[in-house]
Amino acid sequence: MQIQQVLIPDDENDPSSFELENNEQVQERLIWQHLARKKMLAQNHMTHESKSEWQNK
Repeated sequence: MQIQQVLIPDDENDPSSFELENNEQVQERLIWQHLARKKMLAQNHMTHESKSEWQNK
C-alpha cells in the first residue's frame, strides 16, 4: 500500500483571500463606526431632551 501526501492549499499565499479578509475587516469597522455614531447621537438627543424637560419644570 502506497501512502500519498495530500497537499492542502495555503490561503495565506492567495492574494484574493487577503483582499477578501481586508474587505471584511473594512466592512466590520464601518458597521462599528455607524453603530457607535448612532449610539452617540441617541445619547446626545436624550441628554438634550432631559435638559429641556428639566428647564421647563
